[in-house]
Amino acid sequence: MPAFRIGPVTFAVTGASGCDDLVATAQRCHEAFLTSDTPDLTVRLSRSKRSLDGPRLPLAERDGHGAYALRYLGWRGVYAPADGVAQVELGAGAPAALDHKRAESFVRAVIGIAVERAGGLSLHAAGLVTEGHAHVFYGPSGAGKTTIARTFASDALLSDDHVILAPAASGRWTAYATPYGGREGTPCHATSAPLATLAWLIQHPRLSTAPMRRTTAVGALLGQVIHVSTAPEDSATVLDRLAELARRVRCVELRFNRQDSIWTALRPTRPLEAAHA
Repeated sequence: MPAFRIGPVTFAVTGASGCDDLVATAQRCHEAFLTSDTPDLTVRLSRSKRSLDGPRLPLAERDGHGAYALRYLGWRGVYAPADGVAQVELGAGAPAALDHKRAESFVRAVIGIAVERAGGLSLHAAGLVTEGHAHVFYGPSGAGKTTIARTFASDALLSDDHVILAPAASGRWTAYATPYGGREGTPCHATSAPLATLAWLIQHPRLSTAPMRRTTAVGALLGQVIHVSTAPEDSATVLDRLAELARRVRCVELRFNRQDSIWTALRPTRPLEAAHA
């Protein structure tokens, strides 16, 4: 059974009888992230004989034993971190393509929980690597994440839509690629790099950068964290983690356009100050 590694999480995908197509699609999605490591998480896919309703965004409710009950439009699942097993039941009646997308959404939700439990964060963001360092770009829908990913040359593209961030033993943070791109299907490179910059995107005729205050950066990042747990203690952990991230990593506003290279602004002759308290 092949195993895959995304950020700090190693996982495998299996399926119940009649779900070979779901398993094959999920494995193809993650094939660039193959690893020889032993998986610490097994995701099991299955189909229901009935349709399943649910919220329009994935939600996970945690019980007193630390297990999560997950719900989304078209599926229901459970994830027991102590056992290293996540199981989903996909509702009946959906076209095959939608079935496969729903299975992917469950995998993403579970990996997001596992990443948080491992000390990291999942971010709705684009990530580029240049000169051995990662720069992560975020903002609301339409801010320009895919434009950044497709317009400016780099050594590697982590993703145009979903990046994993996790602290290293040194205290520095690392940015990791995921296979989860936006609707445009921009390909990624299965790699990672030390995180140098978190850039809030603003489209503007004139290229410039400005340092962000830590509190401003935390507020901006909070809206881009992919976080499905409804448990208050999990939300508090995310806030603490964002505060630490903003303390450790350069946070800037990046005003950009398609004509001027962002690297001119992100490689200043004089290093930008760290984010202010």
